[in-house]
Parts: sequence; C-alpha cells; structure tokens
Amino acid sequence: MSFEGMKHPFDFTIETGYVCNLNCLMCARRYHNVQDVKDEWDIEKFKYVVNNLSFANFMQIGGNQEVLCYKHFREAYDYFGKIGMPTCFTTNGVALKEPYDYLPYNSGIFVSIDGGTEEDYKRIRGYSLDAVLGNLVNIMKKRPDIGIALHSILFKDNIPGLYNLVDFCNKYSIGIRFLYPIFFTKDIEQKYSPFIEGDINPEIVRLNDYCKRTNTKYALSSVGISPRGCGVPFQSGAIGKNGDEYTCCWLYTVRDNISKDWKVHYRGTEITVPQEQYKMGNIFEEPFLDMWNSPKYVHLRKTLNEINQDWIKRGRYVKNPEDEFLKLLDKYDPNEEHSFCKICLQRWCRIAY
Repeated sequence: MSFEGMKHPFDFTIETGYVCNLNCLMCARRYHNVQDVKDEWDIEKFKYVVNNLSFANFMQIGGNQEVLCYKHFREAYDYFGKIGMPTCFTTNGVALKEPYDYLPYNSGIFVSIDGGTEEDYKRIRGYSLDAVLGNLVNIMKKRPDIGIALHSILFKDNIPGLYNLVDFCNKYSIGIRFLYPIFFTKDIEQKYSPFIEGDINPEIVRLNDYCKRTNTKYALSSVGISPRGCGVPFQSGAIGKNGDEYTCCWLYTVRDNISKDWKVHYRGTEITVPQEQYKMGNIFEEPFLDMWNSPKYVHLRKTLNEINQDWIKRGRYVKNPEDEFLKLLDKYDPNEEHSFCKICLQRWCRIAY
C-alpha cells in the first residue's frame, strides 16, 4: 500500500476508560496495574473526540476496558447513530443481558471468549463460559439485527477446548477469529505461549484443519499465510484514555502508565517496544488531521511503505522465519525511528510456520 495521497485513516478505536468486570490473566490492565482506575470520559469529552474524527468511515469504543461497563455507553452509541457513524464493539459478553434496547441497532458485536470448556474459561477469565454462551444465544434470538462473531486467544493449554467454540459457531452460523497473545513478561510467555521452538504448534494446525473441514467462518492468520505488508497505520487510528494517538492497535497498551517504552517477549526473546516513537500526538491538544500531516506521522507511513515493499519483494514469508528473526534482532536498534515495524512484521512471520 502506498502512503501517497492518503488524506486520513478510515477507522478509529477510542478508549474511554479502564473499567472492566473481569480481570483476565493476559490483560494489559493487570500488567500495568490499573484495575482500580475508575475515572472515565464524560459524555462531552466523548463527543469532542468523535467530532474531531468526524471524517472517519467507522468508529468504535475499545482499548483496555469492557465497553459495556462504560457508564455513558448508551449515550455514546446513540450519538454514533445520531451522526450516522457506522460502529461495532468488542465485549467479554458478561453484561450482554436484557433489556437489549441499550444496544445500537444494525451494528456488530465481537465477543472475546478464550476458553472452550468451563474449566479453561474460568482459569483464563474467572467467569462461567456457560453463562456467556447463554447470553449470546438469547441476544441472537431477540436482536437478530446485531451481527455476532467470536474472538479467541490461543494459549498453550486451551486449544483442545476451542473445538467446542467452533461447533458453537457452526450451530448458530457465526464466525470466529483466533488471535495470538502478547506477552509482557518472560514468566507469562513460558506459562501460556501456544508456540513451540522453531515451528508452529501442531495443535494450531489441527484446529485450522478442523475449521476447514467443517466449513467454519474463521480467521487464523498464521496457517497458510501469503506475503503481505502491514496497512494498519494507513487505515486505522487509536485514541487512548489520556488522548494520546497511536497508529496501531498492537500498541494498544495502557498509555498513561508508560513514560517511554515497554518490553514484549517473542519465544523467549525480550524486545524493547519504543512506545514514544509511535505516539503521534494528543487529540486534546491538536486536531487529528494536524497530527496526520506532521513530519513524524509522514515519516512513519513512508518508513512502513518501504518496509512493506521490501518484505513482499524479498518473499520473506517463505524463508526460515527463525533465522530471519535472529538476523533482524542483531541489527535492531530501538532508537532508530519506527524500526520496530520490522520486528512486528517478523513476529507474524515467525509464528506462521
């Protein structure tokens, strides 16, 4: 994708707070210790941000929060409807209960369910899987205008149980997307990583094959992947609770508690994420379009465009991902502006085989 001629991104995620009704073991809220932060945007602050981004084609509330816990949820989504802004939201499904008139009409809901058995779900999310699935069945019956799809993170021990979620999706004709976790500490990665040294976990391949055999509507990006670049900073934006604007949902950690950078672990390798390089500005201090046209944002798009073209031209996805990653690590300098994009792309290459 070329960056020339882009006037602005197409879609945005805005984070109105950190409040959640669960405390899942892999959540950035837990890692950054903001579980008890209760302050949220008032509705006027929400409208200010939305109006600043009124040129967008799509917008949703998300980030490090349970959107149904946002105290102004109904007013916020009513406002989306009033200005004609297409939207959806992602929820853990715990609060999806009657009455359903608080939910926006003709929208979509992504439900995060990371365990396919009662035992797995309680271990990961500390709640009842049966209760959440029951909520989904009820809402599909009573609000057929709302599209439903599942998101499920792959961990070391939860993959066998995910076949149950695939069967659930087939029964109710909905889709499922399997996601890879981000590990903030070495200990968490060792406990929960679904990958094995040098290759993808065969359990993931079998899960992929099962989805194909059963004609499931699914997405599992690492199996059978073809060369592609990253277009996220060209098409998406992310506004944090403090107003900071970032280009990528992958960097959607808890903004307020990070002064410069943080660490992430890829198969036992600790990598510095230069957080400040990817902060493009603050929406409470300057309009988004001013950020978009700033030298920093332009440099990011230009850099990523060059990385994408080189990536596809060299066919890196068909080379040995482990060797490629180690070569990049030897050259990686977190102080080089926006060079983390190379590592991020290589991460997806590594887990693709």
